[in-house]
Amino acid sequence: MHTVSPHQIAPADGFSMQAPETRVSPLEYYAQVARRKWKLIAAIMLGFLLLGLVVTLLTTAQYRATTRVEISQIDTNVTNVESLDEAALVADSAYLQTQYELLESRSLAERVARAARLQRDPAFLEAYGYDEGAEPSARAVINILLRDISIEPVVASNLVDISYLSPNPELSARIANAWAKQFLEANLDRRYGANNQAREFVLQRLQEVRADLEQSERDLIDYATSQQLVTIGSSGSGEDGSGQTTRTLVSDELETLNSQLANATAARIAAESARADSASASSETLGSVAAFRRQLASAEAELARQSALLGDQHPTILSLRSQVAELSESIARETRRASGEARQSVAAARANESALRERIATLKSDYLGEQQAGVQYAILQREVTTNSELYNALLQQFKNLGAAGVGRNNMSIVDAAEAPTSPAEPNLFSNLLIFFALGGLAAGATVMAMESVDRGFVDTSSVQDELGLPLLGAIPAIKSGEPVEELKTRSSEIYEAYTTLRSNLSFLTSSGVPETIMLTSSRAAEGKSLSAFALSKQLADLGKRILLIDGDMRNSGIGKYLDVPDGRGLSSVLAGEELENHGIVSPAGQNFDLLPAGRVPPNAAHLLAGPALSKLLGELRQVYDHIIIDGPPILGLADVQEMARVTDGVLMVIEIAGSKRRAISQALARVQQSGARVLGLLMTKVPQDDLHYGYGYGYGPGWTDEGAAAR
Repeated sequence: MHTVSPHQIAPADGFSMQAPETRVSPLEYYAQVARRKWKLIAAIMLGFLLLGLVVTLLTTAQYRATTRVEISQIDTNVTNVESLDEAALVADSAYLQTQYELLESRSLAERVARAARLQRDPAFLEAYGYDEGAEPSARAVINILLRDISIEPVVASNLVDISYLSPNPELSARIANAWAKQFLEANLDRRYGANNQAREFVLQRLQEVRADLEQSERDLIDYATSQQLVTIGSSGSGEDGSGQTTRTLVSDELETLNSQLANATAARIAAESARADSASASSETLGSVAAFRRQLASAEAELARQSALLGDQHPTILSLRSQVAELSESIARETRRASGEARQSVAAARANESALRERIATLKSDYLGEQQAGVQYAILQREVTTNSELYNALLQQFKNLGAAGVGRNNMSIVDAAEAPTSPAEPNLFSNLLIFFALGGLAAGATVMAMESVDRGFVDTSSVQDELGLPLLGAIPAIKSGEPVEELKTRSSEIYEAYTTLRSNLSFLTSSGVPETIMLTSSRAAEGKSLSAFALSKQLADLGKRILLIDGDMRNSGIGKYLDVPDGRGLSSVLAGEELENHGIVSPAGQNFDLLPAGRVPPNAAHLLAGPALSKLLGELRQVYDHIIIDGPPILGLADVQEMARVTDGVLMVIEIAGSKRRAISQALARVQQSGARVLGLLMTKVPQDDLHYGYGYGYGPGWTDEGAAAR
């Protein structure tokens, strides 16, 4: 079997051919399918629209009420700028997400059901179809609430919308508000429930520490009493870790006596020094001695001056001498008195110092005894201090917890829900849009499913690729009118399509259109009889001598297009009758001859298997330029194989979207097994839109019918 592909055909002299791209893109393919199946697609989508309308009308109206709540975090350290970093933002986002999840929690639904008493609420029971007096279970009520509640955070804010959907508008508003209220109360419970537990724990611990503090203070006082330790205060930093040194009466007195002893010692030394230097002591301690000495010096000076002027016995001189003597006596007397006082002062200082030393020695003994007792006293004192500090810390923490317990809620209701005046569902426009989209999907799935079924070739672009044969022509489907009438008009689409077929056949051999061509198909009614008639007419219009043989002796189809006489025909000739008496006729109005099928033979395959058909065609070749045979269908019959062996080639006619691809492939295989040459493929009943996507060949510059005739 030898086949010729379109690209193997070389253009003849003066002719040119174009070989356009024959593949169709997926988008174009689906567009073709949609055009072919538009009625089915429209019917499916219309059905879905009607279904959407019915569903909308039958659906119970649902009302949605919305409460808006603000959720914010309380920042206890608003002046801490360092906390405003990425970690804080992440924590804030996690906090908000946690609150959204809590808003949809089952525990919150349980609180709402209990607070609103929905199990016995008449409006709730009526809205959800419970009989009067019936009481649904708590689980059923909670499931209904969780099903119909919706939480929608407002983008880029701390706001969140709490929406509830139900058949009753007042019920929707009431449940939405109850949901928000219970959420706020639950938040307070979570925030301050732990706070109350902490206060109870701190209070219990505070009572225990207070008891320990009181006991330690009693132990300290009892020990101080038993040891006769009298404390008068504390100062400095002690070694006991308490930060202070306890001052007792003995230690305070000892400290005072030490200071007094130092002063007494200094006084004694000063007195002894004054006694050793009486002059110094007189001049320093006795102001009168100094005054006397000044007066004495003045008197002596006056005496010396007057002695030079007056005699020794002059009264003035005597008076001055008497005055000098008295002053000298006064100085001596005052000096003696000062010396005695110095001795007394030294003795008194020594006595005072000695007494202080004796008292200090006694206090030292007492202080050492106190020091030994102070060790235990310090231990008890540290215990008192520790318990006191712990008690103060717990007391402050308890006060802080109490202050935190009266803080404000960090959540609030911004807009309370109101009973809606119009239903939120069903929305006619939205439902119709949804069902329209579903209808489109269903229509697409249906069409694709139908296309996936082996329904034959549905476009001209894939047939030659799958079968490996050239597509020589594509005949459009006739919407109205008779094919014979259409073929009479050379400007009609069907005439031009068969002209293209005739032109492509002329390129298959070096001598033009093959002399003997048989047209067949995988099954009946695929358009082979019309194609045989049209091809005969096309060749005859070029001035050729044409014979059309009706080779389908079992079920002739030529009678649809030509007036065929009964009784005589191919079956008679093959049976041995003379061709001149029982054969060829000239149909009225046609310019070609016809050999009818004749009477239906009892065994057509037996007639075709003999040498009669080959002999007949040999005789007819001498008379006619071209012989066109309208052969029988291939599948189920052996006639085609017998006839194909004696022809120059077979033209396979395929109805678009007709026979299954598997059947067409099997039919071609049977023809090829007979040794016949398959010239190519001819698709019939092609929709007008599919003709725009190209097949096989087309005319190029310089191609005319006359040029084809010359071939």
